[in-house]
Amino acid sequence: MKFLNATLSLLLITFLMTIFIQIKLQIFNMKLFLIEWFHFTTFGFTLLYPLLYDKTYDLIYIIINLIIGFSWLFVKEECILSLWEKQIINPNYKSGDDIYQHPFLDNIFDSKNMTSVLIITSFIVFIFVGIRYSYTKKTLDSKLLALALIIIGIHNIYNHVLGKFK
Repeated sequence: MKFLNATLSLLLITFLMTIFIQIKLQIFNMKLFLIEWFHFTTFGFTLLYPLLYDKTYDLIYIIINLIIGFSWLFVKEECILSLWEKQIINPNYKSGDDIYQHPFLDNIFDSKNMTSVLIITSFIVFIFVGIRYSYTKKTLDSKLLALALIIIGIHNIYNHVLGKFK
């Protein structure tokens, strides 16, 4: 029941945030709305997972975030959802043109630094859950899954956020 309540709360909050952005931008595009809502929900889940859910769901969390993390490697260090948002906003946008822009967050926070802090935080949560899972489950496959999540987290922190300060 706690899982269901946390999930429904997250869906409602992210839905309201997405409506707020659409009002703020004074546009309504159903495709953009759905992508941003899904993006907020997955990002909220990534950030809040250790607070809302118990360790029972660590494996699901790790698998979802490994898929997300690996997808960044194939789309020139961009989240596929951010890429779709950028292409709706600007049809001429090509993958990798501006990996530091995140429309769903940039529309809430006026500062790109705040967006970077949130992204770093999400990858730190990746690492935390990976370490927690590897200590909870003492099998080799759990350690390899956790290690993969930690490596993806460190890779994305370095390339995506800290890389812009080079």
